[in-house]
Amino acid sequence: MLKNVDIQAIQGLIIKIVPAYNIIHKRGNGEPFYPQGIGNGYIITFGDKRVSVAGDTENIPEMEKLGEIDIAFLPMNLPYTMTPEMVADKADD
Repeated sequence: MLKNVDIQAIQGLIIKIVPAYNIIHKRGNGEPFYPQGIGNGYIITFGDKRVSVAGDTENIPEMEKLGEIDIAFLPMNLPYTMTPEMVADKADD
């Protein structure tokens, strides 16, 4: 099983596992919908293209370290993931 920051090559694709979690949106008891250390996002590199599939997450600090992304799939499913403003902020990076 792959975990955060693992990198694996599969049939010419380089797949890097990155964190996916909540820091703002939480359940009534204060527990995040997606706690840190459980969920994953993926950076898939093929040729000179990098695609981000963010997973169930918000704008977490680790996103600032992803580098250049050509195509990003960002989650927007309130109240569990990003708000429209969060998506716009990341899409603008």
